[in-house]
Amino acid sequence: MRIRLIAGVTALMLILASLSVLASCSPAADNTPGAADTAAAAAAETTAVEPAETELRDNLPERDFNGKEMVFAVYPDNIEDILVEAETGDVCNDAVFRRNMLVEERFNVKIVATTPSASMYNWYDDIVKLVMAGDDTFHVGGHYAYMLYKAVNNRIYQDWHQCDYIDFDASWWCKEINDSSTINGKLYGIVGNLGMSLLQYTVAFYYNVRMAENYGHLPADFYEMVRSSTWTFDVFSKMVSEMYIDVNGDSIRNNGDIFGWTMITSSIYDIWQNAFNLPFTGRDKDGKITLNYMTEKRQAALERMVDFYSNNPGVFKYTEKPIQTDWLWTEGAFFAAGLQVFNAGPVMAPYKIFREMEDPYGILPLPKWDEAQEGYYTYLNDRHTVWGIPITTTEYEFIGIITEALACESLKSVYPAFFDVALKSKYSEDADTAEMIDIVMAGRQFDVAFTFGETNSVFCNLPYIFRDLCKANSTDLASKYASIEDKILANLEGLYELY
Repeated sequence: MRIRLIAGVTALMLILASLSVLASCSPAADNTPGAADTAAAAAAETTAVEPAETELRDNLPERDFNGKEMVFAVYPDNIEDILVEAETGDVCNDAVFRRNMLVEERFNVKIVATTPSASMYNWYDDIVKLVMAGDDTFHVGGHYAYMLYKAVNNRIYQDWHQCDYIDFDASWWCKEINDSSTINGKLYGIVGNLGMSLLQYTVAFYYNVRMAENYGHLPADFYEMVRSSTWTFDVFSKMVSEMYIDVNGDSIRNNGDIFGWTMITSSIYDIWQNAFNLPFTGRDKDGKITLNYMTEKRQAALERMVDFYSNNPGVFKYTEKPIQTDWLWTEGAFFAAGLQVFNAGPVMAPYKIFREMEDPYGILPLPKWDEAQEGYYTYLNDRHTVWGIPITTTEYEFIGIITEALACESLKSVYPAFFDVALKSKYSEDADTAEMIDIVMAGRQFDVAFTFGETNSVFCNLPYIFRDLCKANSTDLASKYASIEDKILANLEGLYELY
């Protein structure tokens, strides 16, 4: 389903268009520059909204489960993926509540969420202990993606393909990510629109409209660069190099000054490997995982980033926060306070911390490596939820039907509500913003190396080497990789045995 977005169409009609965009987990999504040009041209010529070909719906059978509880064990930070206690007037909260109510009434079930431990550090160990002790109190467990390895290592989850009613090709499941995570034909952790974290942890690029205009960069200019495939890192870096204001007049670049780009958290370094389309792994003809890490392009990217962070006059590395914030992506709080022109952060940032921002902001995809790069790609942070079925259950029909229904209904009703509220109706009322978000969502990437990326897991910190070297101002990628390559290859053999 594709609905063309045009200025002047009512917000309601354009929210419906979001269903086609949010289906971008499917590989059918096209974020190539040619596709953007075609869509833009079509929007200019169109005078009415094309009707949707079909309503978004699942193909589930009718079932009455007699009030049975469907229990999800969810990490505390992401529990609202599954459950809110009541309607509060908050659009996103109420959309989750109504989603659950619809599914509950349709199948005569009760949606329940539990948190086996409130501790961030012990939660994953506690859920492993529960299952290994034979506890069968939950049907599906939700993990931060980078922590799923603990469950896999302890063999507490089973293959999702045992659930006949999960349509892996449906738009509410992320086919490319799930295919990447399938090993020996088995998928222990499924990713899709079941919860909001998949959307919320997708990274977009933001710019302060007022501040950018002061440097001669208008919103229309940014959108044209994206459409013409000229929104590249070199263009971005040159813009940033001109962006510095010595606020306190002490002739020293320090806290309180205004910059084009800043960093203090590790995650801000992670975005570039995705933006430049640098995968960690691939598959051979037999479906075995191959290492695609040590390439000339990655080495060149590291050298370019180290130079950017060290020598660009518009870039600043904070050693302490210029303002106090509990926001995980700290640079977003600096951006909201008007201390920097550009920011990269999760799509939840507008909802969480940009709501009180005085200046208007715009949304863009992450810059490309160069104009020859085929599409715009983005980073899916490794804190999104991955869902597993514990080995203590065999209720595959029940789990499959309710999980599928919730995922479909989330895509249909919860995601559009989040977009409209989080972006202050930008998505539903501004065709340019909608187009940029389309491109961001279509370019989302996540490599299986993140799932097993911890130092003590299969990939031995491989996904985070780039960030560590950037922070250390080092370009010695080859020796760092060589020190762990053999161990990763040996670990991969052990990984296959777990599947």
